[in-house]
Amino acid sequence: MPDPEQLCRAICALLLPALVIACEDETSPPEPTPATTEAKPESETPEATEPKPVPEPHPLQAAFDAGEYQALCQPLEAEGFPGDVCAFLAARASGERGSLNQRNLEQFLRAQQVRQLSGSIVEVYEQGAYGTTYEIRWSGRTALLESEDTQFETTGRFRMWAQRTPNDEQVVFDSGRSRDIPAFVEWKLADDLLEIARRNPEDAQALAQRTLQNLAAR
Repeated sequence: MPDPEQLCRAICALLLPALVIACEDETSPPEPTPATTEAKPESETPEATEPKPVPEPHPLQAAFDAGEYQALCQPLEAEGFPGDVCAFLAARASGERGSLNQRNLEQFLRAQQVRQLSGSIVEVYEQGAYGTTYEIRWSGRTALLESEDTQFETTGRFRMWAQRTPNDEQVVFDSGRSRDIPAFVEWKLADDLLEIARRNPEDAQALAQRTLQNLAAR
């Protein structure tokens, strides 16, 4: 029968390595996992933007800025504006007297069907994007007046320079009947022209320049 002591030593010799390995597994810290870093994208270089071209000034505006007022008359004449009146404005804008006087300008206004319109404001007929059209009483008749520069806050008498349109305006009444009635458009240019003619060349220069600029911008 084997010696019990020898048998115990043999069993211990067999079991001891396994116990040591098991203890090491339980007590040893886990090996660190290498940190993974997310790759950052390379910074993109912004594309170079071409500078926007600066728009060239309108030829008429360029001529006005250069003081070449006579150069404005050719395109205005092409639109039907009288050449002699434009030449007068260009001369006054340059500080010169010009060839027209107040009497010539009044003849020009009559030829353009421009008159001092006197009447009474009745009510607003239509509100537009660029002005207001009023129903008026003129020489005992119903008429229409389109005004861009002057706004009437109340009814009653008025007086202003206005141009009669070539064709009357057809108005439809509430009853369904229609009728053609005279129509006028405010013509503030008449006030400016006559004021320029009344002043001496030095005093009229700034107003003449402003009037020419407004005409060129139409």
